[in-house]
Amino acid sequence: MANKALQHKTDDEKVTLAKKFKAEGNECHKKQDFKQAIGKYHRALLQLKGVGSSKSAGLGAFISEEDMESMGYSGKITEEMKQDVTKLTADCYNNLAGRY
Repeated sequence: MANKALQHKTDDEKVTLAKKFKAEGNECHKKQDFKQAIGKYHRALLQLKGVGSSKSAGLGAFISEEDMESMGYSGKITEEMKQDVTKLTADCYNNLAGRY
């Protein structure tokens, strides 16, 4: 049985997970648990960093473009997703810089 943590996440799943981590970081901050908040914001940033990066993972050298797409990998992201990623990234960095 494959480990869930090692399975590929689609770009949509990465953005959704980043939003979840950011919200959890905000809750930790409200509780003044700053160490946990920092960790949550960093986890969000790690998810966002992976959006649209399937080719940089080196898989493109071994798997066809069609197979990559069927597995959820995409080298292209929509303008809406790009804006989401930019806003979430800025929010997380602002939260890290302005509070600690």
